[in-house]
Amino acid sequence: LRVNVWYPKSDEAKITAVLKKEREGDLQSQGAFLNPDRGAPRSTPPTYIRVNEYTEAFQEVIDTYGIPRYQEANPALLSIVTFPFIFGMMYGDVGH
Repeated sequence: LRVNVWYPKSDEAKITAVLKKEREGDLQSQGAFLNPDRGAPRSTPPTYIRVNEYTEAFQEVIDTYGIPRYQEANPALLSIVTFPFIFGMMYGDVGH
């Protein structure tokens, strides 16, 4: 069985360690191996955006409008600064 997947290069060691750990525990199966294809990609890689607990909410707002393509600028950084300010201005107008 061969499966082609995209994964962040920084996570390659973690993936290899998990697969190795699973192979050691099961003597009857062939297990899974990571065989990276370093050639030119045949298709456009998917967008992967790392978030933490602070930026996750802003990224979800951006994702409702659309996910940036691979290697496009992520507008979430700009929205972290402008969204609270603009929302505050709109909320102030309601009570006026």
